[in-house]
Amino acid sequence: MGSFQTPMGMRSSTLLETSCGYLLQELQARFLGQDQFEREKVLLDLEQECLEVYRKKVDTANTSRARLHQELAEAEAEFTHLLLSLGERSLPGRPEKLAGTLKEQLDSLTPALREMRLRKKDRVNKFRAVQGQIQKISAEIAGQSEYGDLSSNIVVNENDLSLKKLEEYQTELQTLHNEKNERLIRVEKYIDAVHNLSSILGTEASMVITKVHPSLNELCGLAKNISNNILAKLNSTVESLEEEKQKRLEKAEAEVKRLDHLKASKMKELFFKKQNELKEICNKSHMEIPLQSEIDNLINLINSGEIDHADLLMSLDQQISRAKEEASSRMTIMEKVEKWMLARDEERWLEEYTRDENRYSVSRGAHKNLRRAERARVLVNKIPDELQFLPRN
Repeated sequence: MGSFQTPMGMRSSTLLETSCGYLLQELQARFLGQDQFEREKVLLDLEQECLEVYRKKVDTANTSRARLHQELAEAEAEFTHLLLSLGERSLPGRPEKLAGTLKEQLDSLTPALREMRLRKKDRVNKFRAVQGQIQKISAEIAGQSEYGDLSSNIVVNENDLSLKKLEEYQTELQTLHNEKNERLIRVEKYIDAVHNLSSILGTEASMVITKVHPSLNELCGLAKNISNNILAKLNSTVESLEEEKQKRLEKAEAEVKRLDHLKASKMKELFFKKQNELKEICNKSHMEIPLQSEIDNLINLINSGEIDHADLLMSLDQQISRAKEEASSRMTIMEKVEKWMLARDEERWLEEYTRDENRYSVSRGAHKNLRRAERARVLVNKIPDELQFLPRN
């Protein structure tokens, strides 16, 4: 017990200067007259309770310090990760080294961390927008007209949000834009070709285009399908229309050729008919007729198609017209020549009749011969007068 009193006396003298010591003195004064052991036990319990309170305070302080250490470490780790993911070396305005208490260090780092979080959010939105456009155009090129809302399917790799990676996506997007534009141009060319060929073939272009795909018809109001499959179908459709056009063209050419041959045949018939008419006029009027070599040359020109049929007919009609005019001008002369030739024939007959000793015999037809002889004498007597009107060379 004495050993316990000595420390207690020393503690009491030390604690007299504090409120705790004063309260302890007050408590000892209340214990006067009580058993020493009981007093020591109460004081020891009180000391243990004080120590427990101090220990809890220290533990709380240590926990708070550890938490601040952890928060600071996590903030620094997050800040470093954000710098790396955004591809940036540092943030302007952020102190290179943290100083002060843990709380002060954490407070100085928080604004920079908040700024980096905002930058990350903005960068993620840019990535999502670019990747959304990439998915949309890729779906259009693939022919997925009902691609719906693809934003929910976009996965952004938040470990690499650098500007370099964003530029790569933007380059990919631009490449897809170019490919889409090229495909749209090809589709428009195919559609124009279908319209042109349909107008030539007399078919309904809109029906042909809609049969390939409804979105290609502007009246449908849908985005044009530009997939490889549609481009192949358009190409096949245009080739089919080209083949049909070629078949019809060949058929038309064959028909034209047949008609040309028929026309040439009819022209030769008409040519020979008019040529015979010209020959007949020339023969009757004793005019010079065209040489056979000239006629053969004209026939060859008709067969080869190197001469205009209308011009040829016009030329023949002009020749016939001139021949008729010439024949008309020679009509009078020809009549006189015919009369003269008839008179010559009658003269020769009359000479033979005169030499016939049996001309006065009574026989069948004798009276007819007598009348003819009388007419012949009249014609023969007119010969000198007829000769005066004949042209002389």
